[in-house]
Amino acid sequence: MSGQGVALGWLPLVQDLLAGGQLVSLADAPVTTPRGYFLVLRESTRLTGVIGRFRRWAREVCANAPQEQGGAGGTSAIG
Repeated sequence: MSGQGVALGWLPLVQDLLAGGQLVSLADAPVTTPRGYFLVLRESTRLTGVIGRFRRWAREVCANAPQEQGGAGGTSAIG
């Protein structure tokens, strides 16, 4: 699908594709947003198995994301 469109991506998830040349950035600076990410579950949901692993992964990615002016990197509402 080379040259077939435009994609928006979260830098921690697409940086390897950018580095490998599979994706090309359209701008010199990333677009940031003050919005965050939320994981919403029923109170009865147990944080085990796939859900628990996803929650741990998401918290780790958010904690390790570089903070940018006006961006949500480094902050997380994933409890």
